[in-house]
Amino acid sequence: MTGNVDSTKRVCIDPDLPCEEVREPFRTLPIKFLNIPMDFRMDFSTLAKMLADVKPKYVMCSSFYTKPLIRRPDLQISYEKVWPIEYDECVQLSKLSRNKQKLVTVSVHPDVVANLKFKQHPTRKVAIASVECNLSAYNDDFKLIPTNSRIVKRKYGRMTLAKVLKEMKNRNLDVVEVKGKGETVLEIQEMDAKITVKNDGTRTKITANDSETRQKLLEILRSLLVDDDGIVGRRLEGTPSPFSKPSVHK
Repeated sequence: MTGNVDSTKRVCIDPDLPCEEVREPFRTLPIKFLNIPMDFRMDFSTLAKMLADVKPKYVMCSSFYTKPLIRRPDLQISYEKVWPIEYDECVQLSKLSRNKQKLVTVSVHPDVVANLKFKQHPTRKVAIASVECNLSAYNDDFKLIPTNSRIVKRKYGRMTLAKVLKEMKNRNLDVVEVKGKGETVLEIQEMDAKITVKNDGTRTKITANDSETRQKLLEILRSLLVDDDGIVGRRLEGTPSPFSKPSVHK
């Protein structure tokens, strides 16, 4: 980001500091200035006025801010061109800038492809394989390099009450069912813990007094799901939609 090179850039994020004033002392130097103001003091009413005045082409935000809250309908971004994104979602920014795409060459470290296991694609006549690696883009030099830590894979499946009860029985754990509105609570007295299972199978919640018990119950629930094998488009029998790991609460 520094030095007398063409790739030197400065990013101006202060909304109260004009980018041109910052750039003026460095006008003779080959430094590119990017004006990306970030105002952390902004509230929803101020944002609404700004959107009406500026009229941006797109607004990218968490999908949480696009859904009205029951008691606070004012805490919502209302704009005709909102691009909601989820946590850990990859977004192609080229779609937001007149479909401009940058073609780059990505080199691959030999260790990344040393132990590839190819599989037949479920719908196309190609063989594919998943890799665990990091993408390095330092100074626009793109490389796939080995990761220093294990990448946690998502698991797929539907967490039904019948599956949970069967697994508890197989592990000789006695549970007491307490049915509620839209969910069932499984009380495990010998572990002083409980598991809440949504009737539609989309969410589970573990409640325990110590981390060891929580981890044990978490592993039991994760054993009911299927590891993601990295093949895009695969749909396992009985698993119409993917779910992340069960949530854990004290």
